[in-house]
Amino acid sequence: MSEVPDTSEVAGEVASAAVDTPEPNGTDPTAERTAASEQDHASLFRYSRFLHVGPGAAACEEGELGTCADPLHFHAWLRIPNPFQHNSIREKALAAKARKLRLLRDEDSDIRVILDGSLEEMVHQDDREELVQEIVNKDYVKDYWQAMREVGEEEEFATIEDDRERYRVLDLMPEEERPAEEYAELSNHLESYSAKVMESFNAIQKPLRDSLEDKSIQELADICREDRIEAEAQQAFKETYDMYEWFIGTMKPKDLTKGWPQDRVFGDINHLKRASGEVIAALDEAFTELDAEAGRQLKGS
Repeated sequence: MSEVPDTSEVAGEVASAAVDTPEPNGTDPTAERTAASEQDHASLFRYSRFLHVGPGAAACEEGELGTCADPLHFHAWLRIPNPFQHNSIREKALAAKARKLRLLRDEDSDIRVILDGSLEEMVHQDDREELVQEIVNKDYVKDYWQAMREVGEEEEFATIEDDRERYRVLDLMPEEERPAEEYAELSNHLESYSAKVMESFNAIQKPLRDSLEDKSIQELADICREDRIEAEAQQAFKETYDMYEWFIGTMKPKDLTKGWPQDRVFGDINHLKRASGEVIAALDEAFTELDAEAGRQLKGS
């Protein structure tokens, strides 16, 4: 895990966020009926969900009630940060990114020496094409999605998703039952689509590739250094944001008919860091899905 800010501050800072503050005077938050409380379950918990990890955990009848005593089970109720918590987490992630940048800019720091050593070896071996590829492919995913979007807008490939699904269905059929002509036509069509996407992808990357032709190998190495520094810093931001999002949003499950979960699973950041690899992987996947759903809703609005 990349460098993280002092964790002694976060508990007090984020615990004060409104969603974690119990109702005054012991008021039951479910007592007063509101429009939100009348929504269907799927809508109400669009940005939250239960998580169960461990053998048989998903089928555990006590997992969502908070009464499971099985030491091999991990049960939690997850929710994304509210706006106040998001701002606090973002500030800590930005601080982590800034610290990483300072280290990477310090030519005497261990991490910078390692980075420079790798690039110097590439220069020494005259790996010009590898350096060019690294620079051009910095935005590989974005460029590839742009190529897919452009090709998908062509009339010939307007139904490409349906064509893929139909091909999968035919591919699973026994060969003697499969309509050979349709299968062959779909196979050729999908190959044509893939070739067209790669053609578009190469065209998107060509201007940058062409601009590097006159660069010396040392200039290419310098460009790579800056790209790697930015990537490392951005990774520090992501890791720190994820860590605090999981810490704040992983709650001990309870019967939701009796109120919202309020108690965190992890007592502090180090408790989270000691979690098993299976739990960390499950948290990563679950929060990625919740954040994506929130992003889709925000974009749609």
